Amino acid sequence: MRISTIGLLVAISLPMLAAAHVDDPKPAATPNPEPAPAEAPARREVPGFEAPPIPDGLPIIFDQYHIDLGEVDDAGEVTVGFRFTNTSDKPVKVELLNYCHQCATPEIQPSVVAAGQSGAVIVDMGVHGKNGEIRVAVTVGVAGYPDKPVSLFASAKVVPSVRVSPARIGLGEVKVGTTASEKVKLIIAAPGVTLGDVFTDNTLFTLTTEDEKKVLVNGVERTETPVVVSLLPGAPAGRHEANFTFTTSDPQRIANLNVVAEVMPSLKVEPADVGRGEISPGDLVKRQFNILSRSGDTVRIEGFSLAYGQSQSDPRLPGVRGVRDLSVNMQTQAEGHIVHVELSFVAPDVPGQYRVDARFTGAAAPGDDLVVPIYFAVSR
Repeated sequence: MRISTIGLLVAISLPMLAAAHVDDPKPAATPNPEPAPAEAPARREVPGFEAPPIPDGLPIIFDQYHIDLGEVDDAGEVTVGFRFTNTSDKPVKVELLNYCHQCATPEIQPSVVAAGQSGAVIVDMGVHGKNGEIRVAVTVGVAGYPDKPVSLFASAKVVPSVRVSPARIGLGEVKVGTTASEKVKLIIAAPGVTLGDVFTDNTLFTLTTEDEKKVLVNGVERTETPVVVSLLPGAPAGRHEANFTFTTSDPQRIANLNVVAEVMPSLKVEPADVGRGEISPGDLVKRQFNILSRSGDTVRIEGFSLAYGQSQSDPRLPGVRGVRDLSVNMQTQAEGHIVHVELSFVAPDVPGQYRVDARFTGAAAPGDDLVVPIYFAVSR
């Protein structure tokens, strides 16, 4: 069912490269025949990577050996720069040794770095057509140090450029007769794409939007629109789930949102499991429990009904003889916000697993029913 049409014009600027920059020259280091390299920064562990150790004795030091960009949109260009500094008193040449075959050729700017100055290894992450976790590995070296390669890693999680974040939410436990809301973000980072109709499969939930705003993430401008999802106050007790589909001007780009809410009746039973037990045919069975108000108000029982039947019956038994003869008596005693209930019944003469459902109707709101299942087994 289509519930609304939201016209959002997305203005996306040309993608900007998130490349590292080269700092202004620093004063030359004091001459030293064997300059000690600067202390390496702590490395973040990369799941799935067995990174080789950082070689000692090199005349350069990197600010980071692994850069995690987090979430990046699948639209636009995403680059990352590994900044390094020449810690020696002589110019050094940084060379590209190896890189993943699916990536664009990394650039080293500049490749020859004077003493005390900085450069960067620029890597194109190549996010187009990708989805999920991506990792890029690049190996560089310094001329004159053939046995000391340096491994650099970049990682990111590529997400759709049209999406709802988060894509799944829970409204928690909602008291019957009331409502609950949650806010998510509708994100559009695809150039020229606009939002179309929104559809849902459950009209117990409503959707409204707030003012959009434009943000710049990893060099890409995107539109973020707050979306408020609410459950109608007339929703009956039980678990309710809705799926929203956001269409766009690009048929290939849609966004989905899943919402779950648990509407709790104003009444509850203690103990929750009224009892299981094995009895003999014809035995008198009694079950006692209490019905309470969740809000502490006086309990009002406006209706009561019973349903019973045989479940998981043995297919070898001839029908359900005796089940229809089940007789049930109920006695209640009210004490403020508690109703004491005692059910008594005679076990059927047909062995099997049985369930009796006692349904109590409250007065808080339409559909505010409480079903108390009572299980028992009749043995031979």
